[in-house]
Amino acid sequence: MENSAILRVGLIGAGSHVRRSHVPHLLRNGCKVVAVYDPSKKSRRKLFEITGEVPVCESADKLARREDVDLVIIGTPDEYHLKHLEAVVKARKPVLCEKPLIVTVEDLEELSELFSFAQAEGIPIFSCHPRRDRHNPNLGYGWVRERVIELISLLGSLQYIRLDSSYPIPSSGWKEDRRFLPDKFVHDVDWFRDLLGDQPLLAYDLTDEEHIFHRYDVAGKIGKVTFSCIGTRLHEGEDNYTESILLRFAAGTVTVYVKTGMIHYHMHENQEEWWDSTSLLPMDETGYNRVFDGLAADLVTEVRRGRPDAAGLVDLWVNSAVVGSLVDEGVFRYAGSSAVPF
Repeated sequence: MENSAILRVGLIGAGSHVRRSHVPHLLRNGCKVVAVYDPSKKSRRKLFEITGEVPVCESADKLARREDVDLVIIGTPDEYHLKHLEAVVKARKPVLCEKPLIVTVEDLEELSELFSFAQAEGIPIFSCHPRRDRHNPNLGYGWVRERVIELISLLGSLQYIRLDSSYPIPSSGWKEDRRFLPDKFVHDVDWFRDLLGDQPLLAYDLTDEEHIFHRYDVAGKIGKVTFSCIGTRLHEGEDNYTESILLRFAAGTVTVYVKTGMIHYHMHENQEEWWDSTSLLPMDETGYNRVFDGLAADLVTEVRRGRPDAAGLVDLWVNSAVVGSLVDEGVFRYAGSSAVPF
């Protein structure tokens, strides 16, 4: 594919997240929406306000097989992700599928077979992980990734990470019937592995069964670093919560407040503490748009590159395996990439 060619995008699902987080940023990065499958007339109408009217397909299969589609975005409800992903991969089209790729660990074998096929046929598969953004190292998660080696040299070994990353109450009614854990922990574990590399992983679901809709609580260990991840779905405004990353080193603790752009340092031995309000940008609407612009740019680059990233497939497999296992079994153990079945 020519690097200057416009990428023609088909959408399987045109809900609010796809319209807000993908479509505008793809349009700004050399893409054009050429087809859509979504049973909702309301969603299609709102999409056409952004893209202009495009052909409506009768099924996900028919959209995936269109000759004028170069890339497919899947943004349907979770339980349809694997079915729609299979349709696109078997049509040999590059695809970005919203997380989670599976909703139960029973689907992991089918996903593994699909990944094996994609790897053998050279079909790129992606998911949406904004914390991997490489374009904005002055936003919270990127700031930590860029500076973790420097922080270790100053404060000693990294021992513990605590993520508190809540969501607002969901706008989609279908989400009320499923757990919060797959929505959030898939981002947590992806960021841990991006930060710390492919290491043995152990995770436990600690969530109170009475509150599985609006709360999640996971603890575990990756390599030598222990972690805990908590979050809630709040019933108030979208910006009415704190998102933080706490990193405990041998000699001190650093807490990054992602939404406000503040950093707090605390030294263990002498109890000295101070705030940094200049190194970090707040994760507001402007920051959100910068992140998704960067993700769209990376997606377009990788699709034009035309080869699947084996390490990326391993990451997607681990992310899928851990959330499926935690939801169904309450525990997940991963020994390393040698355990991945493709």
